[in-house]
Amino acid sequence: HNPEFTMLEVYQAYGNYESMMDITEAIIANALLAIGVSPVVPWGEEEIDFSTPFARKPYDELFREHTDVDPTDAVAVKAFADSLGLETAGKHPDVIKNEVFEAKVEDELTGPVFVIDYPASICPLTKRKPDNPNIAERFELFIHGMEIANAYTELNDPIDQRERFEDQLKLGERGD
Repeated sequence: HNPEFTMLEVYQAYGNYESMMDITEAIIANALLAIGVSPVVPWGEEEIDFSTPFARKPYDELFREHTDVDPTDAVAVKAFADSLGLETAGKHPDVIKNEVFEAKVEDELTGPVFVIDYPASICPLTKRKPDNPNIAERFELFIHGMEIANAYTELNDPIDQRERFEDQLKLGERGD
């Protein structure tokens, strides 16, 4: 998925991010099958193994694995971001965490790997996990550091949606 070049957009009534991952995985696996290619595809000096199921790894787990920083410790995340030279002043802690994720984690994801369960505060249109409202039901599929797909369980509660938009406007007024 790249906003400037979308090849395919899919919606599914009554689906969620789990069913969208299944669809995304099936499209890729079946495309390789349709053109008669093995699920293991050469990529330069390496190979990409598109055998299903693709890995599904939580955002915070990958953050910790690739930074050695506790993703729930906003002070430690900010300090790490500062050490990378990232601008942190006035930014929401999850925005800072996501900038670190983009700088230090994404390029390390060989995949295919579905990065799942993003911070809810950076996903305003996404339904939250029932057992943890700080986590959004969202995924991005990465293959060798490149984001290939992005989807989420859509928020369909109009009251919740309005509150989130109002919160975003307040953050925008403060420059975030």
